[in-house]
Amino acid sequence: MQTVSAVEPPQRRRIRRLLLAGNPYDAFLLEEAGVRPPGQDEPAEAPTFDLVRSGERARRVLASGDYDMLLANHTLPDMSGAELAAAVRAERPELPVAIVTSNTELGGASDADSASTENLFIWYGAHSFLWGLIRLYEDELNAPSLINTGHALAILLVEDEPNFYSHFVPLLYERVRASAIELIPEHRRPASIWTPSENRPLVLLRRSFEASCEALYRYRTQIMAVITDMTFPVKGELKTDAGLRLLYRARSINGHMPVAVHSHEREHQEAAQEARAKFLWKDSPHLLSDIDHFLVDSCGFGPFVFRWPAGDVYGVARNLSELRALIADVPEVVFEHHALHFDFSTWLAVHGYGDLARVVRELSITDYSPRQDFLHLLDEVLEVPGQRR
Repeated sequence: MQTVSAVEPPQRRRIRRLLLAGNPYDAFLLEEAGVRPPGQDEPAEAPTFDLVRSGERARRVLASGDYDMLLANHTLPDMSGAELAAAVRAERPELPVAIVTSNTELGGASDADSASTENLFIWYGAHSFLWGLIRLYEDELNAPSLINTGHALAILLVEDEPNFYSHFVPLLYERVRASAIELIPEHRRPASIWTPSENRPLVLLRRSFEASCEALYRYRTQIMAVITDMTFPVKGELKTDAGLRLLYRARSINGHMPVAVHSHEREHQEAAQEARAKFLWKDSPHLLSDIDHFLVDSCGFGPFVFRWPAGDVYGVARNLSELRALIADVPEVVFEHHALHFDFSTWLAVHGYGDLARVVRELSITDYSPRQDFLHLLDEVLEVPGQRR
């Protein structure tokens, strides 16, 4: 009989100190997003930043300072943000670099071999944007240790247009954070958005077919969902069927993996739906809410909805106690349907029960009594004083 035991996760790497290459207004925006300027003590979990106003000054400071990330305005007095990023990459290839602008004309589709949009993000004014951007780079730093050891699942986001992934990233992190604290009693919820959530899914952004496939094969069953554009570079050339190619690669690894395909061209909808993927129209005024519905309906965010294999709803669980009661009650075909799709472990991981999710994911549906084993594991967690219910 397996039991739930807390497994110490690898030490998470944090972005604690940023160098901002920009202007005083950029610094104001960082402060508004909760990043601490020099000398400010609260919130203690938030990263700090120092401001420099030119690319050359940034290079000199980085050469002598201890920074975890460079955040650069696209327009600097002596060079562009892209030129600064290229220079820093040559000198410190391991340093995360992001270029930020409010110029949406720079965020459209570009030539597949162009480096002009690499690491470029479009800031639309949402306070969650800069917080999500920093979290995105932290996830990239932590992915190899956390995912490969089973301490995190990941959402793979594939998009090469900055105007779109700059919208998607804060949406994903807002949804991930909301679900991670949803089952926590209100008095125990973290007061700061910067408080690390040890059990949340990671978000991995990829901009090409090759990079996306590398992530799929590297992390395999730990990829919980894929949200992909239809047109993006394959071997340096834009391909209008790249999303479908990636979809079938994902299906070869996990036949039940939730996949959403988005495109400007609605004629791709039939092909996506034939492959059992959710189709999202990129020019829809409801695109962001459509992605949010996909996360809730297909990826374990929100309540757990028990369904018959044909899709009809059997019951809904909004907390761990309700999940336990329904698992004890549902017909075998309903239980097996969700177990085969890894729905239980995904829902548990999304809602902050990382240790339990890892054990449940290892339960084999061919075991003699997987349901009884699962109920035993839930009872073990529910009996711990102070646990979320």
